[in-house]
Amino acid sequence: MLFRSNVTFSIDGTSIGTVTVSGNQATLNAPATLTVGTHVISAVWSGDNNYSGISFSATHTVTGLATAIALVSSLNPAPFGQSVTFTATVTNSSSTPATPTGSVAFNDGAILLATRPLTAFNATVANASLSMNNLSVGNHSITAAYIPTGGFSSSTDALTQTITPVASVTTLSALPNPALFGNSVTFTAQVTGSQATPSGSVTLFDGNTALATLSLDASGHATFATATLAVGNHTL
Repeated sequence: MLFRSNVTFSIDGTSIGTVTVSGNQATLNAPATLTVGTHVISAVWSGDNNYSGISFSATHTVTGLATAIALVSSLNPAPFGQSVTFTATVTNSSSTPATPTGSVAFNDGAILLATRPLTAFNATVANASLSMNNLSVGNHSITAAYIPTGGFSSSTDALTQTITPVASVTTLSALPNPALFGNSVTFTAQVTGSQATPSGSVTLFDGNTALATLSLDASGHATFATATLAVGNHTL
């Protein structure tokens, strides 16, 4: 007696259905939700009166919808302390209309700055932005990497962001002035900047002789007191 044999299909080890053989074929449509990447497709035939069952497998690759990403800066070059906004625009460049979904990772060289979700702009374009005001002085290699979901392919873009130093003004005061020999004199250095409070240090000189190197506090000033100055005029 001949019985109707079956083929059971599975994707990556998960069964997706069993189909009765018709003639010498068994066909089953793959789910439309198959993710981007390479999958192992397996088929197990149950056999019939004349032949024992057999299994076979093959790989199937699902490619994502092509995308392009463009990264721009709101201000380049920018002075130190000035807020800069980086905007990544992800465009679906395939022939299938759909808005890219997922997120964008913003990096400064090898350092991850932040990951921001995409916001749909129209039927085929989405954006993500990052604002920051603490980039150090110099050139920064900023990269935007699209992290896709929903069947899209990844894409990247990069730019060089230049941060320029801002002007600073340093003032120096002495109290008391004039001072009696042997009495303590306090020198105060105040450093101000146009965009942010400067950090770093100041070195106090008496003529060509360095008296001290002082770290600026959070307000941008440093003080030094001494009672060892000789009698006479001193250029500090």
